[in-house]
Amino acid sequence: KAASTAWRRSTRGTSNARMVLDRVPKGSKYGLEEKYTEVDRLQASGDFAGALAALDGDDSAPALARKARWMGEWAKGNKDLDTDAQVAKIRESIEIAIQAVERDPEYAPGHRALAMCKGRIIDFLGTREKIQASKDLKDAIDKSLVIDPDESASWHVLAKWNVGLGKFGWMERTAIKLIYGQLPPASYEEAIRCFERAEECWSNSCNLYEMGQQRALVPQPATSSR
Repeated sequence: KAASTAWRRSTRGTSNARMVLDRVPKGSKYGLEEKYTEVDRLQASGDFAGALAALDGDDSAPALARKARWMGEWAKGNKDLDTDAQVAKIRESIEIAIQAVERDPEYAPGHRALAMCKGRIIDFLGTREKIQASKDLKDAIDKSLVIDPDESASWHVLAKWNVGLGKFGWMERTAIKLIYGQLPPASYEEAIRCFERAEECWSNSCNLYEMGQQRALVPQPATSSR
């Protein structure tokens, strides 16, 4: 009971984002994934412990992708964990996401789960590891969009990647050149384009809110007073 309470307490106020990121991809061979409806409802309500317990013993790609996303989200937002414990849990979530991809390389949300877990560990890493994790994130989300170019949540994650890369300073940008070979084309404008694409695939308030935030950062062309 104490563990369940901790899971709930650490994740309040994020259900809107979860509803976006747990959307079933169009044309998925798993159909509507109805067997996970109740599990998704538990997680959306903040009951991470109950949701993960319900997935215990299920090693399918959809279950592993969910486990990875939810464990990483819980660990990143749990103020009751010290930094080492947070990092350990997020690394565990990355391993689970890799298992999801290996279980079914054609399941787009598995690649998205890997991208999201890589994104959650970035803040805990040194410069070079941070850039490598960012590259891994981009590679994973690109694979997700190749499999399903209409997956709203993957476009949302790609938009967030653009936002994150745009915040890197001089030291990180130097490391980026060493790892990527050159600075990748990332910008707030590209983030807005990705949010717009996410909104086209599935309209929701989370995309609109994030899009509005990024538009506020992009200088607008001067308008004539005439």
